[in-house]
Parts: sequence; C-alpha cells; structure tokens
Amino acid sequence: MYLTFIPSVISFLISLLHELSNTWVGKFSFSPLENMASLCTFPRISSTEPIKQTPAAAPFPPSNQPMRPSALSLRQSSSKHRRISTVVAAIGDVSADGTTYLIAGAVAVALVGTAFPILFSRKDLWIFIFAGKGEIYRTVAKILGTLCSRKQKKDNEVARISSLCGASNCPQLFSDSNIPGKKRKMRDYCIAFNSSNHKFLKSLFPFFLCTLFSVFQNLILCSSQNPALLLPLKTQVIPPESIRRSPDKLPFRHNVSLTVSLTVGTPPQNVTMVIDTGSELSWLHCNRSQNSSSSSSSTFNPAGSSSYTPIPCSSSTCTDRTRDFPIPASCDSNHLCHATLSYADASSSEGTLATDTFYIGNSGISNVVFGCMDSIFSSNNEEDSKNTGLMGMNRGSLSFVSQMGFPKFSYCISEYDFSGLLLLGDANFSWLAPLNYTPLIEMSTPLPYFDRVAYTVQLEGIKVSHKLLPIPESVFEPDHTGAGQTMVDSGTQFTFLLGPAYTALRDEFLNRTAGSFRVFEDSNFVFQGAMDLCYRVPMNQTRLPPLPSVTLVFRGAEMTVTGDRILYRVPGEIRGNDSIHCFTFGNSDLLGVEAFVIGHLHQQNVWMEFDLKKSRIGLAEIRCDLAGQKLGMGLPYKNLSFHVLFIQLKISDLQLKKMAFDSLKATFCFAFSVSLLCLLPSTANAGITRHYKFHVQLQNVTRLCQTKTVVTVNGQFPGPRIIAREGDRLLIKVVNRVQNNISLHWHGVRQMRSGWADGPAYVTQCPIQTGQSYVYNFTVNGQRGTLFWHAHISWLRSTVYGPIIILPRTHQPYPFPRPLKEVPIIFGEWWKADTEAVINQAMQTGGAPNISDAFTFNGLPGPSYNCSAQDTFKLKVKPGKSYLLRLINAALNDELFFSIADHTLTVVEADAVYVKPFKTNVVLITPGQTMNVLLHTKSNAPNATFLIAARPYATAPAAFDNTTVTGLLEYESTKSLLKKNIKLPLHKPVLPRFNDTSFSIKFNGKIRSLANSQFPAKVPTRVDRRFFFTVGLGLLPCRRNRSCQGPNNTRLSASINNVTFVQPNTALLQAHFFNKSNGVYTTDFPANPPFKFNYTGSPPKNSMVSSGTKVVVLPYNAAVELVMQDTSIVTAESHPLHLHGFNFFVVGQGIGNFDPNKDPAKFNLADPAERNTVGVPSGGWVAIRFVADNPGAWFMHCHLEVHTSWGLKMAWIVQDGKRPNQKLPPPPSDLPKC
Repeated sequence: MYLTFIPSVISFLISLLHELSNTWVGKFSFSPLENMASLCTFPRISSTEPIKQTPAAAPFPPSNQPMRPSALSLRQSSSKHRRISTVVAAIGDVSADGTTYLIAGAVAVALVGTAFPILFSRKDLWIFIFAGKGEIYRTVAKILGTLCSRKQKKDNEVARISSLCGASNCPQLFSDSNIPGKKRKMRDYCIAFNSSNHKFLKSLFPFFLCTLFSVFQNLILCSSQNPALLLPLKTQVIPPESIRRSPDKLPFRHNVSLTVSLTVGTPPQNVTMVIDTGSELSWLHCNRSQNSSSSSSSTFNPAGSSSYTPIPCSSSTCTDRTRDFPIPASCDSNHLCHATLSYADASSSEGTLATDTFYIGNSGISNVVFGCMDSIFSSNNEEDSKNTGLMGMNRGSLSFVSQMGFPKFSYCISEYDFSGLLLLGDANFSWLAPLNYTPLIEMSTPLPYFDRVAYTVQLEGIKVSHKLLPIPESVFEPDHTGAGQTMVDSGTQFTFLLGPAYTALRDEFLNRTAGSFRVFEDSNFVFQGAMDLCYRVPMNQTRLPPLPSVTLVFRGAEMTVTGDRILYRVPGEIRGNDSIHCFTFGNSDLLGVEAFVIGHLHQQNVWMEFDLKKSRIGLAEIRCDLAGQKLGMGLPYKNLSFHVLFIQLKISDLQLKKMAFDSLKATFCFAFSVSLLCLLPSTANAGITRHYKFHVQLQNVTRLCQTKTVVTVNGQFPGPRIIAREGDRLLIKVVNRVQNNISLHWHGVRQMRSGWADGPAYVTQCPIQTGQSYVYNFTVNGQRGTLFWHAHISWLRSTVYGPIIILPRTHQPYPFPRPLKEVPIIFGEWWKADTEAVINQAMQTGGAPNISDAFTFNGLPGPSYNCSAQDTFKLKVKPGKSYLLRLINAALNDELFFSIADHTLTVVEADAVYVKPFKTNVVLITPGQTMNVLLHTKSNAPNATFLIAARPYATAPAAFDNTTVTGLLEYESTKSLLKKNIKLPLHKPVLPRFNDTSFSIKFNGKIRSLANSQFPAKVPTRVDRRFFFTVGLGLLPCRRNRSCQGPNNTRLSASINNVTFVQPNTALLQAHFFNKSNGVYTTDFPANPPFKFNYTGSPPKNSMVSSGTKVVVLPYNAAVELVMQDTSIVTAESHPLHLHGFNFFVVGQGIGNFDPNKDPAKFNLADPAERNTVGVPSGGWVAIRFVADNPGAWFMHCHLEVHTSWGLKMAWIVQDGKRPNQKLPPPPSDLPKC
C-alpha cells in the first residue's frame, strides 16, 4: 500500500516549481481546533537591547497575566496574501480516505526540508515540520537540527527536538529553557520537530495540528519582517454631549474584519474587538457565569469586574441617548436597559447596557457605556467567536470615539502583512504627506435610507487609468429618500457601488483588460452576491499582468486602487488548472444596499484621518508598514516608555486563502497543503445556514399628510428583505415587542416536514405573545424565485410584510437572459386609520370594513395621491437593457392590474416557478401571488418619463378603493434635464376596466410551466381523492339584541362548502401531533357542497351558512384533485385561494358552473401552471391537483383578508408516511404556547 504514494510525491515536488506564490489554509473537520490552538502558545520573552535599524524578532505576548496597553495596533483578519520571507506553513482539509496523500505529503516535507538547509544558509527563521516513527526518523531529525544550528556556537542554543506525542508537550517547544540567552534571535534558529513514540498516523494528526497552530498564531511575532505597528495615544477630552446622537446602524458586514485588542474591567480582562466605523454602540460578548475564566478573549465576564455597572432602564442614558436606535432600548425583567442590535447580514446581538472601565494606554477611562451582550446571533459563528465584540466608531454620541473624547482618529492598514496602526487623538508627523480632505456630508432631516452619523462623503466620479468615466453626477447624489449616500466603512471588506456606477466601471475595466485576462464565463457566478466580473488565471502564473488602476474621486480628494487590490482570488474556486480572481468592486444593488460603501481593502496603504471636530476625512497614500517604522515602532522594544500591546494574526474561518512565497525555502510547506487539499470535498451546491432576527415593534410612518404608529419589523416599512439560495437553511428569530400577538408566515415556502415554522396563528402555532420570541427554522428545498413573508394574524399584515428572494444554487443560471438589475416591487395598501380598528369594527357590526385610502409601491403611494409627490417609487434604467422586476402583491383586499407606459413586460416566473416566457403590456396579480417579469428598455433613451401604475381588479358590486398608485420610470440620460426643471412628456399606461374578467381568464391561461428536462412539471396523473368546494360569501344571523349591517339585519360571512371556519383556541398542528383533537377540530369537512344548486345563477332561498372548525384528513402521498367553484349567493366575486405547504398545478379553469362530465377532458396535464395561490374566477371555477407529500396541518384560505376574516378558510391534515423521512418531527422547544 505504501508504494502507492510514490507517484504522488513526484507530482507534488514538480508542482512546487509552479506554485511558489500561493498556499491555502483550511480547517480540520475532526479536531477541536480552538482547544488545540489555546495549548500552542508562546511564553513572553523580554528584551533590553536598544532599538536597531533592522529590528529583531518581536517579543512574545504574555501567556498568563493581562497587560494594560498604552498603544494600539490594528490587525486585519483577511484572506488576502501576506509577504513572509521567513516561513510559510499550510494546512488543509483531511478526509477519512487520505492516508496515501498524508504519507506522500510527509515524505515530500522530509525530502525538501532535509535538502534545503544544505543549499541555503541565510539567517532566517525556518520551521521544519517532520513526522515519523522509529530510529531512522529520529536520526534524520537530529541531522536536521545539526544542519540548522551550524552557525551557532553552542549546541544548547539549538531548539530542543520535541516528540510532540500529544498536545500537552506542545507548549514546551518554545519554553525559555529551549531558547537560551538574553539575545534570543529566533530567526537564527532552525527548529525541527519529530513525533517518535506513537504509530505513524496516530501521531501525525496531533503533531501537525499543534505545530501549525503555533506557527500561525505566532508567525507575526517570530518573523523579523513583520513587526507589530504601534502608536502611543494622545487623549484630549471633549464633552460627549457636544457630539450628535444617532442610531446604531451597519449597512452590512463581511467575515473579514479589522480587530484591535485592549483590556476592560477591574481587574483588566483581555478583549478583541472588531473596529467598525459603520456602527455606534460598542459591545462585548458577555459570559455571566461566576466560574467563567476572564483570561479568554472570546468573552467578557462582568462578574469578574468590580467596576462593571449595569444601566437601569430609568436612566437617561437608556431613555434618551438610545432614542434614535433603529430598535429602541427597552426594559428587561430586571428593570435593566435592554439593547438589541441588528445588522443587514442577519447577525444580531442583544443584552444589557452597562458601564465599565476601558484601558487605553496607561490610563483607564471609566463609565464607558457599552452593550454586555448575552445573546449573539451570528451569520458566521465560527468567525465571530474569535472576537469578544465590536467597537463602534461612527459619529453617534455612544460611539467609542465620542465617549473617549477624541476629536480625531486615524488608521493605516498595511497591504502586505495585514497589520496596521490605530491612532486615537491628534498628531502631526513631518514624514506624512499633506492630507487631502473631503468634507463629511451632514443631513439634518431624517430620511429613511440615510445614515446621518455614518462617515458620509461625496463621491463625484470614477477614473480608470486616469480616464474619467461618463457617469452622470446625479448617480452619486442621494435621492429624496436618502438612498445613494457614500459611506467609508471599516466593517466592510470590498467596495460596493450602486448599479449605474458599477456597470460603467465594470464595462470600462472589461475593455481595458481584454486580451490580457480571460473572463470567467459563468452567468450565475456572483461572488459575495455582488461581484460578477471574474477572471480565470492559470495557477502556475506567479504574477498577474499589469492591471488598470481605479480612482475614486471624492470632493477634494482621491483614492487610487492599484495592483493586488484590484483583483481578489476566490478561495476554493478552481476551474481545471485555473484559479478564479474577481474584481474587488461589487454591485450594491444586488445586495439590496441603497448606498455606495468604501471597504477597507481599498483603504490599504492610505492614511485615513477622521476629523470629527472639523467634519472631514483626510487621505494620503503611504506605505503603512514603513509608517510604523517611521514612528519608531521597530522591534524589539527596549527603551519605549509604554507597554507593548501585541495583536495576533486572526485567520478568517481558519482560512488564510493567499500567502506569498518570497524564497524557495517555503516549498516544504506547499507539499503539505497540496497533499491535504487534494482531498477537499466540493461544497459548491451545499446550502448554508442564514440567520435573521426580526423585532416586531412600533414605528411612526407618515403617508398622505398624516403620521400614524404602525406595527413593523425592525422599524422598517416595508420590512427587511430575506435573501437565500436554494438549499439554504433559514433561522429567523422573531421577537414580539408590541402589545399585539404576532405570527409570521413565509408565503409560498413549501416547509417540507417543517410545518412548525409555517406561521398561521392557531393552525401551526399559537401566536407569539408580547415579550416572547420564536425561531422559525426551515430549509428552502427545490424552490427558487420570488416569494414574500407577512404577518398571519388579524390584519397586521397591512404593514408587516417583506420580500423573500431565493436565488438559484451557485452556478445554476436563470432559464432566461440575465438581467442588468433585479428590482423587487411590493404592492401594498394604506389606511389612514388603524387597520386593527377597521376590521374589529366590521366584525362587531357584521358589515363590510372601510376600504383603504391608497395603494403603494414599496410603501410609497406616489404622485396621484395628495401630499405624496415626494413619496414616489422611481425606477431608473439605462437604454437597451433588461431588468428583472420581482412583483409581489401584499395588498390586503385587492387584485391589481400592473403596467408600465409604452413598455412591454415578459413574464418568466409565477409564484417562484419558472414559466414559458410570454409578452404582455399588463400583468394581473392577486393578493398572495408573486410574478417575475423582464422589462426591456428602449434602445435609445427618449426624452420622456413613463408612469408605472397599478389599480384594482374588482368584480363584486361593492365599494372598493378605486384609486391608482403610480411610480416613475426614468432613463438615466434624462436626469440632467429633470435636474434643470425641464418638464418632459409623461406617458401613461392603458389599464383594463376594473371588472375585466375576460382579461383575467386570458392572462392566467397564458401562464404555463416550462415542463422541460431541467424543470419538469410533475403533474399527478392519478387521482386518489376528489373534492368539489364551493367558495363564496354567505350570511349569518345577527347576534341577539344586536343590530347588524348585513343584508336584512344579518352578518356578512364567507364559507367553503357552506362551512365558515371558526378559529380554535389552540393550534391545529399541536392538537394533531399530540392526538388531542377532541374539542379542537373535527374531521368531517364535506368533500362536496351540502346540496347542489345553480352556483353562478340565482342564489338559493337559504343563504345561511354553518360554522365549525372542520378539517380534511389525507393519507400521506395521496394525489388530490380539487375543483373550486365561485358562487353568487351574495354576489359573484373572484377569490384568490392560497394553499399552505404545497405547490399545486392549475389543470383547468372556466366561466360558469363546472361540468364534471365534460370539463375534465379539457384539463392540461402537460404544462399547467404550478402555483401556491390561484384566483377562482368571478362566476367561474378552477381545478388544481397536488400530492399530499408533506405531513402536517395546512391552512387553505382566501387571500382577500376581509374574506378570511369572515371565515373563507379551512385546513388539511396530512398524516405521516411509513418512513422516517415521511413523518413530522416533534415541535421545537420554543414553540409559543396559547
């Protein structure tokens, strides 16, 4: 067996000659790395030598007692490469069948490691990794030690060859006894390791882990080429009250971050914090256990600090200074100030506001307000667990710089070694070039999309190799909603530009690199969700061809990006012999971020000064590594008057994606990385877990000249956007902070075997009560497209709703041409009155509720309503391009026609299912339906604007909101004319009559499934159960001693098969799962109406309906055919029926009464539309088929909320199948109780 590794060894050694520029670092799946890493640490080595021009190795950080820092150095956690001349090491993924490659890698290391000390003798730090068993291995190891130490005068100056038989021996590697003398020059030693007392493979793994973590965690401290950059602080106190307060807000975060270490508390505890200029409140991850250790930098123990003081909710700090937080502070059960921070990458944290002492320099600043967070909800737990918290550095009153009283701070991030320095305070340096200043933009009026305390500057243009791109100035100016600001953010890695600017830059960069680079042609590969310009680079290519520079032109200053900061090597993406490099500018439109964001990758080697007093940012290009040396920060530290704060390199996700080899001495490390990475499994199609946190809270919203308090999620109206990929798992924690009970429904998500997360109140769950929370846990399987979420109790969904965007799996393209941009447009309704009061009054009187006052696009009513010209949805487009409009009808009670003047729409998807494309000028979409349409703009931009309009389709002879919501479609070339107040012709669309049922029938008949090999239409051809449901309005008798507003003093109701549904007092799913249905529901829901009549003709004499909580029970995997027939008992009307838990096929529809003898012959069983919501035509019928393959209790109801309130709803219970994967799992532990 051992002979099989010989070809691999040869292959690896050959590949070394071609791959001396890159290695990768991954993670072992079989070992608790954090525990191993904690054992492999260096003890501190002191030094008293004077500072030399060529610094020696850095002294080691203390292993036991915390140090009180007087200087800060900044360490960047990044996947970008490091220039290391002394040593490079790599580890990779290992699978169970990797014996051959492990042996091959070990032999390769032994061969190269043995030969190179003879060939090269420069005095640099070499760390040789060697493993084996038996005398021959020990002999080779001793020879290695002798070869490496030949320049030393004494044998005892050679580091001891340690056996590393277990993790417990690891700390002995670099003990003081192993490195004699005060003048310990680590770069002069060659350290050989040998595992000698165990079987080969058994000893290899702990040896390898322990050694490599020692190397990586301390590499920066051992290398003479990588000194820590340090700077003393200057403290100038200014009253915190002089700095404006504003909410904590972070546009979005990435896994790559800048970190700084300091100490907090009494006695001081070491903490590591992410530096974030996009956030206000600083916070620490707290572990309140009395027995928790304070030595770990991953948590802060408030119980171990005598100066820690929680802030009561009655404090002015809690009531006043947090007033502008997006999620206002609240009072917890202990009457302490409770804060919740939520970020756009779905991470969040919550806990208690407190004060404690933060140590900066040799002095401690007491009573610093921060968040002591007990609950951390992270989108990347593995990465964030390495940090204790976040240091908010924006301009808010509770930010770190404001509380510390610093009128100015600066940082400088080195390009190559990812270290940096952070200067808090003011200083002048003669060697620093004059700074170019750009003013910070002030905004006194609150706007929905403008962060007033972010570091906002005015971006005025973009250059590519000194050519200024022809981008209109208006692209860089925030609009009337505040969207479009330019923020400088250290919490973001890359730079993101709004669509028009990004497209212009992308096109120019493509032209400049044509012929020099090979574009990676994969229409659906979008790195980081926003970076779609990537290149294929041969892996044996050590240098990239020259790249054009990109210059961001600010008002008064410029920032030029060159070299390696232009392209980023995507980790793990290899195509044949090519690696993938992506353009480091992304399209913020694809992330749903309404702003330009300047990330810290493009701030490297730029002195960044944030002057809060003069409200400006200064920039100057400089080599940040040389800046540290200019400041006297060479190592070792001998006569400095302050203590040293050491920052260790933090490897994001345990992956150092790119490292550079500066000499051939590093080749032995590459052998290990290649041998292990050969076994790296492909995870391209594996879904990830995405975390979201929804706080249901009250928010003041002004529409139609009137402000009212509405229920929202995270203070947003409409609510936040959920973005996922097919196969992803979603964990959405919903916290109820209003007096109403709440539940949320993820409309259209199949919820396969996850019915507990479906959301309708009293069907799958009891509602979430005030002050309680619930985590909706489900996986998006076999679906991609546009869906939405909304409240599913009473009429709260009038303001509690938002989009769900499910992208295809990575590398799976759309079955239609890729659009330039994707734009969600959510239709809604707006009432001036409280919608809960509206429906409560209607239910009490038995009459119809008051109609809405306006319709909205993305929450904006538009210029057709009074006081709404500034609240207008605008779609800005370029000529000759395609845009994907994701249409969602979240209105409560109205089906809507939608059109854009003089433009044709191509329907490509309905209810998150691809359809055969067809063109139309008008779209009809019912409440609960979604539809994706392609908008193809005109090839030449006309000097005109075009109305986007929607108005109701209403078939009942009753009052309805007969208004029209409008938005504007504007071509970019007309912006300059509009800016000059030049009036352009306004084109208006032509919409069908409000009761045009013939259009409805024809339009819905055009919707057909793709029904191809990739997206088949799996229509049930057999039928196990047939049902015929009548749906429509009815009447109930008025309650005794009441006067009712229905016909003839009756109450209006609605029913299915003459049964109006009565809401139970406990959830149907719980009653079913625990076999406690008695008194909750009955299983006698009729399969057919109680009697036959002319359903669409004259109503029967008896129009009264019955009431009850009745369900239909289906066996698992039953094929169901359901015909739904509209009735004219009160009036004929269209009814959009929504089925939870399933998609169904619309196999037939027609006007009049369904004929069971003739109509089934016309059913479309080849390519019918696959939907989750279908409109039963007014005075007609619709037939659907589905397979009951999802165990649970599933709601079916009319999505006109008024009809649902009147009882037009029922439920299906699908029994478990025989196999384990056909059964409903038990409920989660946090399922709300009634």
